[in-house]
Amino acid sequence: MNNLVTAVSRHRYLIALVLLFVAFVVFSRSPSETGHPLDSLSADEIDRAIAVLRDEDHIGDRDQVPMVSLLEMSKDDVLAWEPGDDVSRTAFVNVRKDGVVYEAEIDVVDEELVRWEAIPGVQTNQIFPEFMAAGTLMEDERWQVALNKRGYDDLEDVSCVPVTPGYFGAEIEQERRLGRVYCFDKTFGGAHTFAHPIEGLYALVDLDTTAVLDIIDTGVIPVPTQQHDYEELKIELRDKLNPIRIMARRGNNYTFQNNVVSWQNWSFHTSFDRRVGLILSLVTYDDGDEARSVAYQLHPSEMFVPYMDAGPGWYFRTFLDVGEYGFGSLSTSLKPGTDCPAHATFQDVTLPDDRGGSYVKSRAFCIFERDTGRPAWRHAADNGAVLESRPDVELVVRSIPTIGNYDYVIDYVFTLHGNIRVDVGATGIDAVKGVVTQNRGDESAAADLATGELVAPGLVAVYHDHYISFRLDLDVDGPANSVEVMEVVPQTLPADNPRRSLWSVSPRLLETEGAVDKAPAGQVWRVINENQETKLGHHPGFHIEPGHQALSVLAPDDFPQMRAAFTAKPLWVTQYNAMERHAAGLYPTQSRGGDGLPQWVADQSSIRNEDVVLWYTVGFRHVTRVEDWPMMPTKWHSFTLRPFNFFERNPALDLPSTFR
Repeated sequence: MNNLVTAVSRHRYLIALVLLFVAFVVFSRSPSETGHPLDSLSADEIDRAIAVLRDEDHIGDRDQVPMVSLLEMSKDDVLAWEPGDDVSRTAFVNVRKDGVVYEAEIDVVDEELVRWEAIPGVQTNQIFPEFMAAGTLMEDERWQVALNKRGYDDLEDVSCVPVTPGYFGAEIEQERRLGRVYCFDKTFGGAHTFAHPIEGLYALVDLDTTAVLDIIDTGVIPVPTQQHDYEELKIELRDKLNPIRIMARRGNNYTFQNNVVSWQNWSFHTSFDRRVGLILSLVTYDDGDEARSVAYQLHPSEMFVPYMDAGPGWYFRTFLDVGEYGFGSLSTSLKPGTDCPAHATFQDVTLPDDRGGSYVKSRAFCIFERDTGRPAWRHAADNGAVLESRPDVELVVRSIPTIGNYDYVIDYVFTLHGNIRVDVGATGIDAVKGVVTQNRGDESAAADLATGELVAPGLVAVYHDHYISFRLDLDVDGPANSVEVMEVVPQTLPADNPRRSLWSVSPRLLETEGAVDKAPAGQVWRVINENQETKLGHHPGFHIEPGHQALSVLAPDDFPQMRAAFTAKPLWVTQYNAMERHAAGLYPTQSRGGDGLPQWVADQSSIRNEDVVLWYTVGFRHVTRVEDWPMMPTKWHSFTLRPFNFFERNPALDLPSTFR
C-alpha cells in the first residue's frame, strides 16, 4: 500500500513538473509570438524597438520619433497563419536626427536591427513638442511690437499654434522644417478659443531651430468679442428629452475577443495605428459552412482639406491631415451615452509617443449594435392580409479623430444583408476668419465675404473642402480579383416601338492601374473574382456604391492640388503593394507633388485577375452657413460595399421576424 502511495505521489510530482514547464514556455513567450500577426504593436514591442536603436547609437534623448508602426508580415503569410502559430513582428520607425529623417526596421521578436537608412529631402508628420515652438515666438521683439499694437501687453493673453505650412515653391521653404503660426485671444474664457482669432498677424517659424523666419502683419482687425459658448453649463438648455435608448438587455449579439469581432456571419480583426487610426482586416462572411473572404484590409489613407482663401493668413491652409497629423494619434476618448451608446464595447489602445515611448488612449474606439427602425425587407400580399417583415439591425465600429477644430466620426457599419457601409460624420467648429464686417449690409461686406459666409459679427467661416481617401484592399473570394466598370448606356428605340428610349449596361474590365475618370453617376463599379462562379454562373463580386461625393476643382498646377492629386478622381485602382498605403505618399508634410497614387500607377501594372487595391475618395464641399456656428451639426457622408452576385439569394432571407 505504501508503495502505491509513493508511486501516485511521484506521478503527481511529475505531472506538476510538466505543467510548470508548459506554463513557463507559454508565459515566457513574448506577446508577439502568441498574438495575431496584425495586432497593433504593444508597449513592450515599442520599447524593444527603441531599445535596439538606442543600443546601436541611432537615437539619443534629443531625437524625435514621429512614427512607430507595425510593418506587417507578407499577405501570404498572414493568410496562412493559424491561431497558435508563431509570427514575425517588425516595427517601422521614423527618426528625425539633426534635421535628417531616417527609416528603421526592427525585428522586435529577436530584437535585431533589419534596416537603418537616411531618407533625404522629406519631412515627417508634425509632433506635439513642435507646438511648443509658438512659445519661443513670443520672445521675438517684432512679434511683441505687433501684439502690443493690437492691445496685448500681457503675452499670456494670447494662444498661438504652428500648423503645417504646405508647399509653394518659395526659396525659404527649401530644406527647412517649417510651421506657420496664427493666434487667438484667450482672455474671453470658455472652450471656444477659435471664436476670437487675431487676424492679420502671422509668422513663419523654423521648427528645428525655433528661429522666426518671417512675420506677416497685414493690419489690425478688431478681435471679435462676442461669446460663442457651447459648453452645457454656459448655455440655456431646452427641456430634457425622455430617454430613447439603444440597449441590449439580454446581452450583445457579437463577440469581441483577441481583437476579433464576430457578428451575424461577419468576422474581422481590429487594430489601431498612429497615422490612419482604426484598421479592419481579414473581413469574412460565413456563407453556409464556408467563411468567404470579402476584404483583406480597410482603413482611411489620407485626407485633404484646402481652404478657399488666398490671403496671407489662409492660402497655406491646405492640410493633409492623416499624414501631417494622424487620425490615430488625434483620436479622442469616446464618451459613453453620446459618442457611442452606453452599452457599447469600448476599447483602449496603445500608441507610440513622440520620443520613443508609448501611452494608452482610453476608449479609442467602440463597437455596438443598433436597431435601425427600418425593415431589413418586407412584402405585403393579398391586399395586406399576408405580411412578412423583418427588423433591421446593424453593427457599428466607431472612432472619432479631432483634428484641431474639426471632429470626424468614422463608422464602419456591417449589415444583415451583406453590406459594409462607411459613414463619415463631420462636426466640430468651422475655421473662422476675423473681419471688420458685422452685418451683410455693411460697406465692407463685399470684400470680407468673398471667400466665406458671415456666421457671427466679425466672423467669416471660410469655404473649404474635405476629401478622405479610403484604401480598400478587397479580396472577394480570394486575392486574385478584377475590376469591372459597368457603363449605363441610354438607347433610342425604333419609331415603331411604343417606347421611345431606355438604358442598358455595357460592362468592361479594367486592364491596367490608373484612375477611373468618369463621375460615378453613369457607372457601376464592381470587384469580381473571375476564377469563381456561382451556381447561376456569375462571377462573385462586390459593388462600390458611392454616396455623397465631390471632386476637387482646383487647378492641376496649383501646388496643393499637385500634393493631393488623388482628389481629382473618384476612384483609383492599383496592384497590391504592401508599401503603398497612403494616397499622397509616405511623407506628405511639405511634399512637392507627384507622390502616392500618381507615382504608383505610372508603370501601368496589370490589374486583371491580380491582387488589386481600390482607393475611393469621399469628397464633400463645405459651403458654410450660419447654422454651422458655433458648433457644426454632424453632417454625414458615406459609401457602401454591396454584394453583387456574391450570394445565391438575399442573405437576410433567414432572419426571424421577432427578437428573442
